[in-house]
Amino acid sequence: MNELVYRFLRNDLSRRGFIQALTALGLTGTIAESTANAAAAAANADPETGSRTASGTGGDLMVEQMEAAGVRFLFTNPGSFEVGLFDAFLDRPKMQLIMGLHEGIVISMADGYHKASGEPALVNVHVIAGTAQSAGQLYNSSRDGSALIVTAGLLDNEMQDDNLLLAARPGFDQKDVNRQFTKMSWETRDPESIPVMLRRAFKVATTAPGGPTYLALANHALEAKGVSATIHDRPSFIIPDDIPARAEDVEAVARMLIEAESPILHVGDEVSKAGAQQAVLELAESLRVPVADVNWPFHSFPRMHPLYAGGYNTRGRDFVLRIGVGDIGGTAAAGPDAEGSRSA
Repeated sequence: MNELVYRFLRNDLSRRGFIQALTALGLTGTIAESTANAAAAAANADPETGSRTASGTGGDLMVEQMEAAGVRFLFTNPGSFEVGLFDAFLDRPKMQLIMGLHEGIVISMADGYHKASGEPALVNVHVIAGTAQSAGQLYNSSRDGSALIVTAGLLDNEMQDDNLLLAARPGFDQKDVNRQFTKMSWETRDPESIPVMLRRAFKVATTAPGGPTYLALANHALEAKGVSATIHDRPSFIIPDDIPARAEDVEAVARMLIEAESPILHVGDEVSKAGAQQAVLELAESLRVPVADVNWPFHSFPRMHPLYAGGYNTRGRDFVLRIGVGDIGGTAAAGPDAEGSRSA
């Protein structure tokens, strides 16, 4: 999935190829087609809208792009190898630095900010050690689909010595430490590339389904002087997340729901993230359909409501409608009484 997104964003994969690859992974044709449409809309936006050239250090370019992306807070446990970033961060009244003394705390604060505000959260941790320290909470953010952009300084063990202090161990690189907990991980050693790499991290983290991205920036790139790059405002690089369903698909699902003798709705976090709790509540109440959920961070249906059916259970149900929830394993038909059940 990471490779498909990467190739599509770089225009190395055609729209048809992207849709075919997504459906091969198990996505419905509607979701695959709508995702491609949303990406195309963002790609066709006027590239000159909200863009300008900035000059200074690599850190200056990073901070300029952060501000253009709408960043209000930088969550960090600072270190000396990120000094190029922190020097540039001074005298920036539109942004505030929030410091924690352990990367687990820093990631947790950023994740909480994202969950409460719905905005992507920017994090900076200290080179390889801070990257490793963040793993536990980054796992949680990955499971929850939180849009976190995690950055770190990078001591380049491919440039001087492969056994540097606070660098990746010989034969390894820093971006692989937490790769399994991110949608995508990069390293950059070129100061001029910092803004575009940061924009890409924002784009991938915020594109549904959301999740953390990771960008390691070489200390010499952050401290480089006299460099210039183009800065783009947020609307020009964030992919719209409105994915309209086809009318015929909605009608088909509605018919199955109405005709079912013992249906159940299964709701997940994407309901809350989309602000669709009231719509789900009205649907359940209008048809008197019970609603189950899973123990995720967001509660998308009131647990004291008479129609709340507790945790995920399909026993005795002939139709399961999943709304905003991923595959949690198991089967749609649980138990002998549910023979012939359907799900959508």
